[in-house]
Amino acid sequence: MKKKILIINPISLFPKVMAIQDRLYQMIIRLSQDHDVDVATHVINDEQRKLSEEKLRPYCREFYPIKPINYGRNKLRKKIIGLIFLVNYYIFGISRRVFYWAHKKSRKQILNIINKNDYDIVQITGWYQCILFKYLNDSIIKIIDTNDILFEKKEVTYTHKYNNKIPFFKKRELEKYKMMEIEILNYADQLISISQYDYNRLNELAPNTKSVLIPTGQSIEYFQNYIRNKEPEDAILFYGGMNSEQNITAFWRFWNYIYPNVKAKISNVKLFVVGSYPPKEIKDLHNDDNIIVTGFVEDVRTYFEKVKVLVIPLEIAGGFRSRVIDVMAMGIPVVGTHNALDSIEMVNGVHGFIDDNDNVMCNRIIKILSDKELYDNLSTNCIDFVSQKYSIDTTYGKLSKYYLQEI
Repeated sequence: MKKKILIINPISLFPKVMAIQDRLYQMIIRLSQDHDVDVATHVINDEQRKLSEEKLRPYCREFYPIKPINYGRNKLRKKIIGLIFLVNYYIFGISRRVFYWAHKKSRKQILNIINKNDYDIVQITGWYQCILFKYLNDSIIKIIDTNDILFEKKEVTYTHKYNNKIPFFKKRELEKYKMMEIEILNYADQLISISQYDYNRLNELAPNTKSVLIPTGQSIEYFQNYIRNKEPEDAILFYGGMNSEQNITAFWRFWNYIYPNVKAKISNVKLFVVGSYPPKEIKDLHNDDNIIVTGFVEDVRTYFEKVKVLVIPLEIAGGFRSRVIDVMAMGIPVVGTHNALDSIEMVNGVHGFIDDNDNVMCNRIIKILSDKELYDNLSTNCIDFVSQKYSIDTTYGKLSKYYLQEI
């Protein structure tokens, strides 16, 4: 039976700079084929609101902009709110995202939307805003699209950043964060996980809450239907937004410990660093010859067609690496760490190579670049793999049918 669904996201979906935004946008498009969908997101200014209204209008019945407490451009007001956050952080251990995204002002706006409409399902991305589930009618099905076990990701990030010596206030924040996340997961009627690991872990953390596995779907055809202008070169791709600490850390690991050894074996190897917001230290590596640092590009396919392998040596990671699906859809094998690739459920040696040792990753990259038969086999396997597992219909289509039949 068709459902009336409200989808809530803590950040604006537009402009799109993160994979989580595209996940939800594609999910909305697919769900709207079978259901009546409304969308509510935080917007921090009028530009975000107008862009969201324009982009979502074809797919949802209503778009509801939620104004956060730091909405607008008043700098003094933002500084005062920032001071209030610091008080909450140092006294109570409340994290930044919980303070801003789950603030009572935002919660009141969302509850007003829900109370004006007769929703069958309220689906929220992440757990931060889900404290409002306590205030909803029992007839509404409450769903969290978890997008990770977030306290585990935060713990790994802090452990790495502080070299296993997490400061007192950070440790207390982490403990509070974990306690709140587990408590709120148990408020929900249904949890959506994005990887098999998350699915298993959520069943441990919230054993009485149903869970369904919905990986991040991609527009596979967008990549697979691209007409190549040339054959790939002996080139490596590093791909990911550089406004992420985990991606910057992974890049320098590659640059310092993997790339020099590849170049020693294949002197003409090229490197393409594709992703928005590269810091100056990385931009300065660009030489317009064998090292190309692009920043944001409108069509990443024009760079994908040039390369033979993606390297993704993440040390700090969590969730689903949707960028891997993008490149695999164009037949690009992948070499990376378990942190980066385990959530994809790719097969080591079939779609690329998974290893945590820098020397092993280096040798795998060299082998892919120099062995045409291996590259061709891996490339074909990648295309078949993502077509079967990560298309929009096999992921968000599955969720839509689940809502029709099971909920």
